[in-house]
Amino acid sequence: MVTALELVAHAIDELDQLDPDSITAGELHDLVTGLHSLGDRLTAATAPLLDRWQHSGVWALDGSKSAAARYARETHSSQKTAHATLRRAKTLATMPVTAAAAGAGPGSEHGHLDARAR
Repeated sequence: MVTALELVAHAIDELDQLDPDSITAGELHDLVTGLHSLGDRLTAATAPLLDRWQHSGVWALDGSKSAAARYARETHSSQKTAHATLRRAKTLATMPVTAAAAGAGPGSEHGHLDARAR
């Protein structure tokens, strides 16, 4: 059975093979804006998983002192980015209407979510 992670990886592989010069300006526009919307949907879909991961304590199994520390290390991101990502996930997990809006695509900026998470 193909996992969700494998499906996403396959879609990215297909995108990597796309020659931007081989599509029309309209197709390029639709692709760029559509990918942004899909990024918002991915953020919303990932939020409950991140929130569960954070609260499960599985992140501590390697001796990490915090979820943010392990997330930053394993995703090669900064501590600041890791904290913001985990805070956003927690916010979305406790605000189902906001999570649904974020998953809807257009207009769901991460900055708005991050402001609510503070």
